[in-house]
Amino acid sequence: PEELLDFKRMIELMAALEPVHQIIIWKTYWEGGSLRSVADEWETDELNVMREHKALIDYLHRAMTKHKRPERPKIRPGLRPIALKLKRKQGPELEGPFQQMMNQFKGR
Repeated sequence: PEELLDFKRMIELMAALEPVHQIIIWKTYWEGGSLRSVADEWETDELNVMREHKALIDYLHRAMTKHKRPERPKIRPGLRPIALKLKRKQGPELEGPFQQMMNQFKGR
């Protein structure tokens, strides 16, 4: 039961992230891709994605180990054009994969 609560909390934390951040985590951990493949798909420098990933993992670690939720990470300058492109492509109601997952759970 405690592991289930931790899993739920982790999903909630990830669902609150920016969609571009959710996509990085989704593609690497749920789909089994690499950070390099995400960078290639987005046609950006690999270091941009790797730095963003490191910031996300640091945030998630702090949030899971402390009772107080730290400030959400902002989109780093190297990925801002990607985030804007995603918003233009998907529209203002862009949801990341974890937000979509949370919405499915709420609908049940």
